This record gives sequence, C-alpha cells and structure tokens, in this order.
Amino acid sequence: MGPRSLCRNVLVVDDDDDARRLIHSRLAEDARTGMVWEATDPLTASALVEFLPVDVVVLDFLLAQGTAVDCLPALRRHRPDSRIVVYTASMQLARGAHVLGLGADQLVHRWGFDVDQDIGSIAFGSPSLAAVSAGRSGPSSVPAGE
Repeated sequence: MGPRSLCRNVLVVDDDDDARRLIHSRLAEDARTGMVWEATDPLTASALVEFLPVDVVVLDFLLAQGTAVDCLPALRRHRPDSRIVVYTASMQLARGAHVLGLGADQLVHRWGFDVDQDIGSIAFGSPSLAAVSAGRSGPSSVPAGE
C-alpha cells in the first residue's frame, strides 16, 4: 500500500466561488488529499457523493439554494463512513438546525479558523482544533453562546 492509497478524496460544497476555490486549492496542496471535487448546491453535492468515492465533505451551512440540512441525510446515506464537516458564520442557526444529529461529524465556525493554516486539520479530523464540535460519536462540545 503506497502513500497515495492513504489519501482521502474530498468534496467541497460552497456557493461562494472564492471560498470554495480557496478551500479546494489548500486541500489540493495537502499530502493527505487525493482528489478534490466541488459543488455549489445541495442537489449537486448529493448526486456527487452517490457516484464518487468521497471520503470527506467540507460543507458550508448556508448555500444560495438551500442549507446543509438539505443534503446531510443523502450525504450520510450514500457515504456512511465519510467525514462530514459543516462550517458556518452562524453557529446558532446551524445548531438550531441540528446538523450534528443529521449526520455532520463536526460543526466549525467559519471565522474561527484560518483556511491557510487549519483547513487540512479540519477536513482530516485533527483533535487539536478545540473550536469545533464533536460529531456522531458524542454530544456537541461547542461552548454555549457561540
């Protein structure tokens, strides 16, 4: 098993072209990344995970054509073992939508991380980022009031 076989394929879902491309480029530079695909809406994201070998989904909560809530059940159904990270500028809104209960592994505040420094750790599950919530394996650890 060579080093490339340990790489993980990532789907980045964001309707903001600049944000999506920045996340894509930073992940593509990360040695842990295999392929990186992009989607701009919940319907496309749901379709892609059905047919592509996606290991990680990095998903903006609020999209122009819906929210993470619109695609989380399909993402989890098609890729039950994939890591799904939802990021948002509105933690209160995302928590209220119960994204962790719908299948997200982590909920991250969009302004609480530096894409250049942290996106690989967020996507691949580094425990060193305390500003994120726990996923399916346990209760949310996001501090109240965020």
